[in-house]
Amino acid sequence: MPIVDIGAGPSSPRGLAKEIVQITGDTTVHANHRDRLLQINSSSTVTLTLPRDLPVGTFFEWERYGTGALVFAAGSGATLIGANTSDRALARYSRGLCTVTAQDTNGQGQAAVWNLSGSITDATGATSSTVAELNLLDNTVASVSWAVAAGASNVCVLTGTIKDAAGATIAASRPLLIYISTAATGIGISGTSYSTGAAITTGTSVVALTANKAWLINTHTDGTFAISITATGKPATEYAVAINWTTGQLSVSAASAALWGA
Repeated sequence: MPIVDIGAGPSSPRGLAKEIVQITGDTTVHANHRDRLLQINSSSTVTLTLPRDLPVGTFFEWERYGTGALVFAAGSGATLIGANTSDRALARYSRGLCTVTAQDTNGQGQAAVWNLSGSITDATGATSSTVAELNLLDNTVASVSWAVAAGASNVCVLTGTIKDAAGATIAASRPLLIYISTAATGIGISGTSYSTGAAITTGTSVVALTANKAWLINTHTDGTFAISITATGKPATEYAVAINWTTGQLSVSAASAALWGA
């Protein structure tokens, strides 16, 4: 395929060899790019800016030929649309098409809508996961929301509710590793001595890993669980902590503070 001087308009009749325009840096698309293949060849990120003033039906093909990223951006007055807000080439050697599919309705031709298609992605990147693999994460515990309240005499109740990645309550029994800490960060198990102890009062304790301090539990079928601490000393810096099995992150409650039954 010939590489051309973009100073001239397209010369290849439709259906014959596509003319190639090589681009090595940031470029604003113009009329002489229409009907051509823009081959982006750079080791650095290149941005193609799409102008507002080209007519409906204008199109060009593109190819990310170099190792640098290829990003598409709407110029002032223009709009870029693409599947799932995609705005860049997926990977090296990706190809696609960019087309003006609409213009303003007042006849001024200053509001082009560009449709980006082909092997594209968005700023977050692509996933190689299958639908079945992603479905395995559905209703997976992503976090725990906590409520701390005074209970019976000398009792502080720390109640947790399991949440999915969207923040919705998971109304089901799930295994969870929880413990009590004296750090707001949740790092480390509490060394506080409680006059009576601590127990799982909602949900089911499967095994106590550290007496009165750490448990493997199953939450209640409504997705909640609770730790009740009984201590006449009413310590103010006891925090409940849940470990997220999927990410390893900690969900830490507020401090026990003065939230103890009289």
